[in-house]
Amino acid sequence: MNPLLGAKVQPGETDFALPGPLPFVLSRTYSSYRTKTPAPVGIFGPGWKAPFDIRLQIRDNELILNDNGGRSIHFEHLFPGEDGFSRSELFWLVRGGVAKLNESHRLAPLWQALPEELRMSPHIYLATNSP
Repeated sequence: MNPLLGAKVQPGETDFALPGPLPFVLSRTYSSYRTKTPAPVGIFGPGWKAPFDIRLQIRDNELILNDNGGRSIHFEHLFPGEDGFSRSELFWLVRGGVAKLNESHRLAPLWQALPEELRMSPHIYLATNSP
């Protein structure tokens, strides 16, 4: 129980692990905390999040990235080729639709490593926390 949030929080529930040269671990966390902008329901149901649970909600006037920690990170609407940066989360979001970012852009090397068909699609968004 988190008394500051008034929420039940269960970090790191491991459902199963398969050992081997490339181990597979399925884990999840739970939080009953409800934010102003609720995150979409994950694969395990309301309140549960898995490491692979990340979603981008595209709305008319904003973008909301729901990360695997249950946070909702808000960005302004992006036009093709534009980027947004969340100072509080140190997180970048770049919309496709251009073959190349300006060479001085911090994400230019990462962007150029993507296949051209992804870079050129305005329906693709790159989300990263490391340039």
